[in-house]
Formats: sequence, structure tokens, C-alpha cells
Amino acid sequence: MKEFLESIGINLAFAIGGLFGALVSMGKQKKTSIRDVFITILSGTACANYLTPIILNLMPPMVQMHENGMAFVTGFLGLKAVEILIDRFINTEEQKDGDSTSS
Repeated sequence: MKEFLESIGINLAFAIGGLFGALVSMGKQKKTSIRDVFITILSGTACANYLTPIILNLMPPMVQMHENGMAFVTGFLGLKAVEILIDRFINTEEQKDGDSTSS
């Protein structure tokens, strides 16, 4: 089973960490519908699975030793983690490109 999940790009440890992070983040919300719960859990798990390796690659070695904790935090942040990465790296690259073409 683990080999199958890895073959389709799912790291079980990251997904479980993200699932628990998403569940904890649900406790912060006042009113939630079943749809909101499902979307939060799914997006938190997916973000943890696919963003944790990227985040770990950008962090110093000390953080990399705590990869499952980082998966939990990424799952907790969910789609906010995507926004942070886009603001931090995509927009920074666009600004650099804009600066180099304006000179």
C-alpha cells in the first residue's frame, strides 16, 4: 500500500501530519458547514503532502530534521501556506524581472 501511495506522489507521513494540522485548524473556526470541513481537511492534507518538501528545501538543516512537524504546520495553514509561498517567491521573482527590464 505504501509503495502504491508513493508511486502516485503521496508521502503518508506528510499526509497524516497535514490531516491532523487541518483538523486542529477546524477548531479555530466558529461556524462551519460539512462542505467547509471537507475542503479544509482535503486542502490541508494536500498542501502538507505537496508543499512540505518545497518548504523543507528552502529551510536550514535544523528545520529539515523536523519534517513531520513542518507537515503538521503546513496542514494547519492549508491554503494560506500557498498564498505565503506565492507572495514570498513568485511575486519576488516578478519584481526582480521588472527591475531588470526597467534599467
